[in-house]
Amino acid sequence: TAPKETPANLAILHVGAIGRLQRGREARVDVEVGNYSKQPRQVQVEVTLGDTPYRIAGLCPPAVKTTLSTTVPLSTVGWIAGQAKLVDNSDALAADDARSFVLNVRSAPMYALITSESSRPHPSSSHYVERALVPNPTRDASGAIDAGSERVARIDPTHLDNETLAMSGMIVIDHPGKLPIESINTLAGLMRRGRGVLYIA
Repeated sequence: TAPKETPANLAILHVGAIGRLQRGREARVDVEVGNYSKQPRQVQVEVTLGDTPYRIAGLCPPAVKTTLSTTVPLSTVGWIAGQAKLVDNSDALAADDARSFVLNVRSAPMYALITSESSRPHPSSSHYVERALVPNPTRDASGAIDAGSERVARIDPTHLDNETLAMSGMIVIDHPGKLPIESINTLAGLMRRGRGVLYIA
């Protein structure tokens, strides 16, 4: 007798997003679909993130894996649950037609700029450093800088704000003058714990 032919089947193999996921930006969500059949299949995938559905359509060649992608806006911070599922699909195995996933969305980074220079806009070293750290801050409809966007917090080197330092993604030191021993010990402790520090000499 002739060997039985493997039943045609579509499966969602993997769902994920690459790179840093940040609130206020868009993320590219990739859905890997396996076409275990001898014929190309036109497929539709519904990706639900939170309560919002998104549709992806594409052609999946036979006997290979195909990656379909869509972009989704990220409006909240934290872990967001989602699901990708094949739409209007009837095949040999329904259990692999859907796959759940989670995305970890982070808040916009904050940079701590320790400097004794004035925050007043003028051609100074710290002014250009601040512009380089956040060249294009996100603005709302009124033109004001969005509170949730990337930002630079200036800190007086003689009175370090430990809470701001703890929340910052990176510490930048530029023209601080003579640092008090307490400030040096605080920065050394943060560096020992793995905090990134950029010192501009």
